[in-house]
Amino acid sequence: MLSNFKAETMRNAPENVVQQWLDALSSTTIAGELDRHMALISQKLKLFGMPGFDTLGYDDWKRQCAHEFPQRMVDDIHYGPVKIRTTSDGHILFSVHEYIETRDGERIKQPVEMLLSLEDDGQWRLTQQRILDAAEATHLGLE
Repeated sequence: MLSNFKAETMRNAPENVVQQWLDALSSTTIAGELDRHMALISQKLKLFGMPGFDTLGYDDWKRQCAHEFPQRMVDDIHYGPVKIRTTSDGHILFSVHEYIETRDGERIKQPVEMLLSLEDDGQWRLTQQRILDAAEATHLGLE
């Protein structure tokens, strides 16, 4: 499955690369497949916009997933609609709504901006994520 995100996918439309990557992120989260999930995340990851934190990184993301996955805390996670903001050689910046349903029945909808980067090993990975506020989401056409 991860081979779908190798360098040869650059021939595909950025929308296809993003959708395949989001599908893999969702499926690995729901299945609790920590190693496969973390293979989609760059060691250079920077996550912005989490209340109470300046930035979070790869180790923080992995620690949270290692806590949540064995407990199957996420029942469902999906994304849409995708809005490609810009692309360049080896980078795709997009915004999208993230929908999460927890095991406890909580439903979360949050607008996010994500940057996928093609890393040296030919793998597309998330290098930056920013949780958007309502005004930014509206400005970007997500609301």
